[in-house]
Amino acid sequence: MRSLLKALQELQRLTERGLAVLLLHHPPKGEPRLGQAARGSGVLPAFADILLEMRVPQGDPATRRRRLHGFSRYPDTPQHLLIELTPAGNGYTVLAATADDDALAPAFDTLRVLLLQSETPLTRDELRQAWPPHQPPPTRTTLWRWLTRACGLGILHRTGAGSKCDPFRYGLANAGGAEDASGEIGT
Repeated sequence: MRSLLKALQELQRLTERGLAVLLLHHPPKGEPRLGQAARGSGVLPAFADILLEMRVPQGDPATRRRRLHGFSRYPDTPQHLLIELTPAGNGYTVLAATADDDALAPAFDTLRVLLLQSETPLTRDELRQAWPPHQPPPTRTTLWRWLTRACGLGILHRTGAGSKCDPFRYGLANAGGAEDASGEIGT
């Protein structure tokens, strides 16, 4: 423990000069409680300003998705992110920014598939009509909530005035020259 304290104090000198320090630490075996994934002494998490724990979501062990849980002294640090490795494997796309968004992830998947199959952005009613037959379509209000949240997360973009003559149309944020609001994290 003394050697760890000494090493951390040396790193603290760097942070006092305005440098950021990234420490990677592997978790113990099993499924530790959130916020307690660091092995060994509690000295390391006590020194850190931001702790991030990455976990594989339940279900498919080969998924490209990961859950990040953030613990921080800073209020701007997200407490929860559901991310997915991009097809190119050089970055991550944010799928959900809160635990509530995480529950919506399957709906976002369906919206993404529908919009990929369409050559043009779709209205809310067109999305409901195209909804897969094996799934009950969401109500207009629920779909509105999902579309609004997906736009807020940068998964979708919206065009149109939202009027009867010019309804909102939704498309994938990173498709077809749309403004880059893809929600991608680093490359």
